Amino acid sequence: MKYSILKLLFNARRYLSPREIAEELEANLKTIKSHLTRLHKFSYIWRRIEERANKKNNFCYRYLKPEGLKVFFQLDERVKIRTITGIFVPLNLSKPTPEQAMFKYQEALR
Repeated sequence: MKYSILKLLFNARRYLSPREIAEELEANLKTIKSHLTRLHKFSYIWRRIEERANKKNNFCYRYLKPEGLKVFFQLDERVKIRTITGIFVPLNLSKPTPEQAMFKYQEALR
């Protein structure tokens, strides 16, 4: 879910509300809100308060912070390794990428 949200915000041309992000990713709004809050807390994304007629203090999200860009590109590389090699590569960055997958990926890039 983290990768999907970061990818959507990386390509966003305007601020998106949690509802718009949930609709785009076809996910539960409550889940998206909790992920967005966590991503903001870890300094991966920017958010701003947007006051609307029906609600106050409604957050909208758009840009990735430098730390968020770093994580996004690491996750994106792992997804590419997954698709090119067909080997399961965990998206958990604390776990190392399997050597066999890295070898196949480097061979495919040559």
